[in-house]
Amino acid sequence: MRKLFILIAVLAAGTVLWADNIPNNQIRYTSTDGHIVTPNNPDVLGANITVTQYSATDGGVIVFDGPVTSIGNDAFNGCSSLTSITIPDSVTSIGDFAFADCYNLVSVNIPNSVTSIGDYAFASCGNLTSPITIPNSVTIIGNGIFSNCTSLTSVTIQGSVTSIGNEAFASCANLPSISIPNSVTSIGDKAFAYCNHLTQFVIPGSVGSIGEYGFYHCVRLTSITVPCSVTSIGNNAFHHCEDMETAIFEHATPPSIGTDVFAECSDSLLIIVHDASVSAYKNASNWSSYAGNIYSSEDYKSDVIAEINAAVDGVTSDDVRSMADMAIGKVHDAVTIQGIIDMKELIIYVIAKAEDVYEDGYKAAKSELPTAGTAGPSVKITKGEKNVILINPDKVEFIRVED
Repeated sequence: MRKLFILIAVLAAGTVLWADNIPNNQIRYTSTDGHIVTPNNPDVLGANITVTQYSATDGGVIVFDGPVTSIGNDAFNGCSSLTSITIPDSVTSIGDFAFADCYNLVSVNIPNSVTSIGDYAFASCGNLTSPITIPNSVTIIGNGIFSNCTSLTSVTIQGSVTSIGNEAFASCANLPSISIPNSVTSIGDKAFAYCNHLTQFVIPGSVGSIGEYGFYHCVRLTSITVPCSVTSIGNNAFHHCEDMETAIFEHATPPSIGTDVFAECSDSLLIIVHDASVSAYKNASNWSSYAGNIYSSEDYKSDVIAEINAAVDGVTSDDVRSMADMAIGKVHDAVTIQGIIDMKELIIYVIAKAEDVYEDGYKAAKSELPTAGTAGPSVKITKGEKNVILINPDKVEFIRVED
């Protein structure tokens, strides 16, 4: 019986998307103006092409005489008419430059069967907007894999990836955030350079090194926390992160850094370290350039409290949301690292300040806060119809005032 293909959606300009469970001897696609797409090199797909056709209602199909096992090097490189492609789950590898310069490509799936993705596989696919998931089966993200994908806004990396290659996401100018799993041990040179909309990035505690120009010109990145695992940071790693105001270093021993790591960052950049480590950081090689930016955690906490005091001064209940947003943003930076700052003390302080702007104050006692060092469930502190919600108190994700 002929297999029924499920049509999921019909987009503007005739773009057709299918469910991913297509037969393993087919590749489905859509193209501009119904253009028939054929691989540049049919010999790199693991089977021979028997049929290529395109219809206005069903889109394009390439049929093979057996399962498609690979999308080889340069297979669709420069296929400018390609707008979407569905890869069967028999494919285990996607080669170097396989879809590079497919600048009209909007949507692509990476099936769970794929174990390797080559260098620059999707480079310069400037209209790629569909969410990308790197499956668990992939362990290495190659060089330049999504470089210059300027429209990409969502990437999910599953937990088996151990390294992120050079220029892997360079010039993904509209990527606002990306989550890196705890399996990653290295971030390559220019891996996230020119990610101009990247506003938040968490370096997992498995990462040992950050390459040269790793986050160069991430102009909207405002803070970074460097875990104890990081022992080396390459030249210019955070150069020209002009909005970066806070860099928190967990390790008591300064990691090795190259030159100009924080060059052209915010004039008010604060590098926060353990109280006992200030001198070691200020005197370490290449750190002396930032001696005036290095603060102890206690000094920083004092500054945060001063800013909260200034923000609360004269605030009324009508302004509590804006006050809380400002205060919590500051607290988030200050309490990310367990042990550097007394998180519980500072959060109690903020809640006490929030209490001041309400006529009858919070009903919850301070004792309702979780114990410092406990990463527990959400805690809700109620005042009338408003709540303060604290999530994961040990590593504060956010505190917010809610109706």
